[in-house]
Amino acid sequence: MRYLFLIILFSSTILSADEPSSQDVIQIKSRYGFMVNRRASVNLNVFVDYTDNDGSPLLHLALAIQNDILSFQKEGTSYHASYLINCVIRQGEHTLYKAVWQKNIFSEEFTVTNSRRRFQYNLFTVSGVSFPDSQASYECLLQIRDNNSRKELVVKRTIKVPAVKNKKRCSGLAFLTRLPDSSRSLPLVPTTHTLSYHKKYWLYFHCPGDFAKDTLYYRLYHTQQDRSEKLIEQRKFLSSDSTGKEVYLASLPTDSLPEGTYRISVETDSVVIDKTFSLIWFEKPIYLYHPDFAFRTMKYLVPEKVYKEIKSKSRTEITSWFKEYWKKHDPTPGTDFNELMYVYFQRVDQANRKFSTRHKEGWETDRGHILLVYGPPGKIENRRYATQTVPYLVWIYNDSLKFVFIDKHHDGQFTLLKEKE
Repeated sequence: MRYLFLIILFSSTILSADEPSSQDVIQIKSRYGFMVNRRASVNLNVFVDYTDNDGSPLLHLALAIQNDILSFQKEGTSYHASYLINCVIRQGEHTLYKAVWQKNIFSEEFTVTNSRRRFQYNLFTVSGVSFPDSQASYECLLQIRDNNSRKELVVKRTIKVPAVKNKKRCSGLAFLTRLPDSSRSLPLVPTTHTLSYHKKYWLYFHCPGDFAKDTLYYRLYHTQQDRSEKLIEQRKFLSSDSTGKEVYLASLPTDSLPEGTYRISVETDSVVIDKTFSLIWFEKPIYLYHPDFAFRTMKYLVPEKVYKEIKSKSRTEITSWFKEYWKKHDPTPGTDFNELMYVYFQRVDQANRKFSTRHKEGWETDRGHILLVYGPPGKIENRRYATQTVPYLVWIYNDSLKFVFIDKHHDGQFTLLKEKE
C-alpha cells in the first residue's frame, strides 16, 4: 500500500469537444520497455445540468479515489479508511459555494485496501449556485484530506454553465454508468473524456421540449488512423421524462466497440452538441499491447510445426496471424472483446508475476505452462519446506488430474515431475 498522498492539480473545461483525456489516464513503462495505459489514481468529473423548475444550474460531481493511495488502518477484523472533502466553487477569488463531505470506508479484505484497480466512487449533487456570467469560466476545487495519514491532495476542474436560449438551457452530453433512478443524482462516470473498454454506458442529454425535435437522434463516429470519421450508428433517444420532451437517454454500444477515439453528436433544431471520448482497456494484459510479442506464449496452443513456421515470419505477418487466430476462437464474434484470449493472457500475466526467474519469464516455466493450459488449480498441496524428501508441490484439479512439481536443486525452481522420473 502506498501511504504517500500526492498533491495532484488538474484542470479541464466541460463540454469541450477537443479536450484531451490526459487527466483520466497515466502511462507507465512496463518491465519490457513499452508504455501501458492505467487510470489516474484520482478522477474527477463535473457535469453541469439544469433544474426543471426554473432552469438554474445543477452540478453533478463524480469523484473516484484509488484504494492504493488511501491509508487503511486495521480495526478489529476489518480495515478502515476515512477522508474529508472540502468543495469550493469560485470565480477568481470570489467564492460562490462551499461544502464539506465526510467519507468512511470499511473492508474485510486486506488485498482490497492496496488495490490499484479498486476505486472509491463518490457522487455529489450541488444546487443553488448562482453563476453571474454564463460566458465566464468557473473553478470547482476539491481538497481531499486523508484522516489517517493527514495527507492532502487538491483536484481542480474548470467548468462552464450550459448555454442559455430564451431563458432556457440545454445540458451538455454526459456518460452514465447505469440508468438513473428517481433521485436527483446522476450515476456519472468519474472520468471526463475516457470510458473503459468492454463496459456498458448510457448517454444523457437534457433539453427543453421546445428545443428538441420530435425524434431526437445521436450519431456515433469512430476516428480512423487517417483522422477521417466513420459513422458507427445513429440511434434514437429514449425519453425518461413524463412530458417526453425534456430528459433523453440512449444506450451506447461501448461494450462491443474496439479501443480508439470516438465522437458523439446530438442535434436539435437550434443546438448542436459534440463530445469526444476514448475507449481504453485499462486492464489489458501486458502482452496484448504487442501481438507479435504475445505470440511467443502460444507455443502451448498450436502444433510445434505451425509455431515454428509462424515464428519465422515478419512482425507484421505474425501480428496478422495472431489476430486471425483469436478471431476464429472468439466465443462472441459480434463484439470486439474476446473472452478466451483475455483469460489466456490474464494467465500469462499471473504466471509472470508468480514464477518469473532471472533467466525465464513465468509463462516459460513448468508451473507457468500448466497454469496457461489448465488455469489455477483448485487446491495446492504445499511441501516446499520438506526436509525428509525433495521439496515438492502438488497442483490438484480433480481426482484424475494432478501435477507434481519438485525442487531438485533446493533453489526454489520447481519443475514438473514426469512419469519416468
